[in-house]
Amino acid sequence: MKTARRDDNYQKWRWQPKDCDMPRFDAKLFIERLRNKRFMFVGDSLNRNQWESMVCLVQSAVSPDKKYVTWEDQRVVFHAWEFNATVEFYWSPFLVESNSDNPKIHSIPTRIIDAGAIAAHAENWRNADYLVFNTYIWWMNTLNMKLRLVDGWIGRRPGGQDWEDHDEVVRIEAYRKVLSTWAGWVNDNIDPARTSVFFMSMSPLHLRYRSNPTYSRSFLVFRSTVGRSVLFFLVVVSTRTCTVVPRKRQNLDISEGELRYDTLAATAKKTKPAARGAYRVSLPVQPETGARVGLRLGIADAHGLVV
Repeated sequence: MKTARRDDNYQKWRWQPKDCDMPRFDAKLFIERLRNKRFMFVGDSLNRNQWESMVCLVQSAVSPDKKYVTWEDQRVVFHAWEFNATVEFYWSPFLVESNSDNPKIHSIPTRIIDAGAIAAHAENWRNADYLVFNTYIWWMNTLNMKLRLVDGWIGRRPGGQDWEDHDEVVRIEAYRKVLSTWAGWVNDNIDPARTSVFFMSMSPLHLRYRSNPTYSRSFLVFRSTVGRSVLFFLVVVSTRTCTVVPRKRQNLDISEGELRYDTLAATAKKTKPAARGAYRVSLPVQPETGARVGLRLGIADAHGLVV
């Protein structure tokens, strides 16, 4: 196979939960349910992958001359104008504001977040009918996070004005602060009769060091932190903690037999699976399954529709 995979057996499997009727994804039905609506993913590159997969799934149901994609700053939008529907992605890797919010220039040596500032991003989320949030991948790079300290919020240093004025905070504490800010915005600004809100959980990694107790503890603490945050919502937020599928389907990882090309040597060489994290495929919900779950549980429940 051109991607250097040794077999195609993974294509013959489909996830079917026990005691639950999960029909195959129907792109036409999905886009029809989205008629006159906005479906938006918000977060890091993992949710961007979910957006890309969703667009791949639904675009086949839209006439070629009645669909297009637009890019504007941190937002990319798939338009299905015959349905007056959009499937959108908004780049906000920490949900709150940070110095890494440029969707093209974010690979910087020192990432700093403003845990109490969300309004600049959130203004773009208003009036969406479905919001799917995540923030995960960049939290796993360091044990401590750098938080900006400025006036106007508890824990900020008086007089702090720029990104250089920051303190290091234990990662999980920073995560709690961010989720608190995000949860407050959702409670204050989301009309549950209009908008359904989802939060995507973290995904397991298929690396040789995934049995590392430090990683395992981090994964469980992050997941439980999300769960505790959701308990305080006045708006109903659904958490999609679907980790069993990617954990058991290691053969879906891009690291399994992936070819990477050395542009200097102009030769192709296999990457050792243990050397790379399969973040892009090993998502909390495999992309097609995620779309099916969203269709069955999310869109159906939100408006009393039976799919």
